[in-house]
Amino acid sequence: MKVFEFIGVPGSGKSTLTEEVIRSLENSGLKVASYSSIKNNLSFNRGNYFERVSNIMMFFIFILLNINIIYSIIRIVENKCKMDTIYYTYVFMRNLFQIYKLKKEYELVVLDEGFVQKLWSISINNKINFEDEGANLFEKIVNKLDLSYSLIFVEIDLQEAINRILARGKEKGRFNKLARSELESMLNKNYLELYMLSQSLREHVTLTLNGEYEVHVNKREVLAVIR
Repeated sequence: MKVFEFIGVPGSGKSTLTEEVIRSLENSGLKVASYSSIKNNLSFNRGNYFERVSNIMMFFIFILLNINIIYSIIRIVENKCKMDTIYYTYVFMRNLFQIYKLKKEYELVVLDEGFVQKLWSISINNKINFEDEGANLFEKIVNKLDLSYSLIFVEIDLQEAINRILARGKEKGRFNKLARSELESMLNKNYLELYMLSQSLREHVTLTLNGEYEVHVNKREVLAVIR
């Protein structure tokens, strides 16, 4: 299965671009899985009783078969409180499990919130461990799930990204509730540093885009690569 993950700081435009790309691919007749395909299927309450039990059992078997991945995730988030460590590890493994299941239905997945973006988020206060373990964990995931994984970087000026975040309003997303000074501090100290630490994943980078370009310009480049 081919996976294309858009990655960039909040406000870079990756979500809007992802939506446009998926819409174009679907209009051309391709069956495409997205982050919503994963998120909408995370609940174990779907289906009848036997389907739910079967899904839970499959998830636990998946965990047992990928215990080395769990150890790597814990290494990255180990400086958080115990409940956060458990929560982030669980959510990450649930997402991996959904990708694993989607392989049976889809040949193409396009994500604006994939493995690398999640690794950035959960390791905000643990950059050293991300540098040591992040790339290693990513390679484990790609190899274990047998994925053709491509990263599409969306780069943007920090101040422009902040302007976009503030323009969204405070009701949408955790970053929108922050003041400009807090946003600058968070993006400078966390996301941009983690972005630099991710250079070890450069061999997976298929394309680098300018987030300040018009969406249709970037979409054309992305579609040329995916198709």
